[in-house]
Amino acid sequence: MNEGHDPKQQRTVPYVVRIVEDQWTTWRHVIEAIAIVAAGLWAFYTFVYQENIKPASEPAALTPKIIVSRLGRDATRDLLNVTLQFRNSGKTEIDIAADAIDVYGVRYGTKPVAKTQSLGKKFVSFSRQLPVISRTVVLRQYELRALAKGGMAGYHIVLEPGATADLPMD
Repeated sequence: MNEGHDPKQQRTVPYVVRIVEDQWTTWRHVIEAIAIVAAGLWAFYTFVYQENIKPASEPAALTPKIIVSRLGRDATRDLLNVTLQFRNSGKTEIDIAADAIDVYGVRYGTKPVAKTQSLGKKFVSFSRQLPVISRTVVLRQYELRALAKGGMAGYHIVLEPGATADLPMD
């Protein structure tokens, strides 16, 4: 039998396994690789480019609106509340770096003054105009935020697409 035979000394003969692919199998592997790369490019375009990169390159669309409401009045003046409203009507977020508003008080006369304007040979008169007696700055307010030069660090107003921010004037 195998008496005196050392298994470590036994030599094993390596054998070669050869897989032979025909031409159609090679073409199938090439087409599968191209399909996987194409699917990856499509996924990048659809989920990354269309959702993140393309909207970031569109211009900002900020719509400002001034809201004035009457709080009360006395014999010589009206008390008003002024609110500056920003609406982001674009597709990207907007960081408002600064805003400013000037509010003027205008004093009118008490008697209407007819104004005449020449339109060629014809004259048109407007009799519902009250004369402006004086114009005074009532409020001048501005805010510089973190992105503005000299602005307050850490202070941001960021508007997401479709969002609105009201900035009451003090």
